[in-house]
Amino acid sequence: MNRVTVNGVTYEAPAGSSISVVNGVAKINGVAVDAPVKSDLKIEITGDLMNFSSDNGDIVVNGNIHGNAQVNGELHTTGNIGGNVNCGTLACGNIGGDVKCGSINCGDINGNVKAGSVIRR
Repeated sequence: MNRVTVNGVTYEAPAGSSISVVNGVAKINGVAVDAPVKSDLKIEITGDLMNFSSDNGDIVVNGNIHGNAQVNGELHTTGNIGGNVNCGTLACGNIGGDVKCGSINCGDINGNVKAGSVIRR
C-alpha cells in the first residue's frame, strides 16, 4: 500500500495507483477522496505510482512514477519517471519519456527535452 498525504491528511492507496488533484478534487484511481485541497497544496506520496497529475502545488514522491506526470508546480521524486513529464520545476532520477519543464535537475532523459532554464544531468 502507498501513503498519500494531502495537506497533512494521509490516505492509503494500492501500489501503482494513479493520483490526481485537479480543480480542487483529489482522486485515487479515479475515486474522489475527502482531501483538504486548498490553494497552497502540499502532497507527499510514499510508494510507486502509475500516473500523477495536479493543477497546482508542490509534490514529493518517495518512489517511482511508472507512467506520466503533469504538475503545474514543483515535482520532486526520489526515483525515476517512466513516461512523459510536464511541470514547473522537476527534480528526479532518470526519465523514460519527453520532458517539458521550467527547470530540470535529473539523471538520464530518454526522450526530447524542452526547458525554460537549467538542465543538469
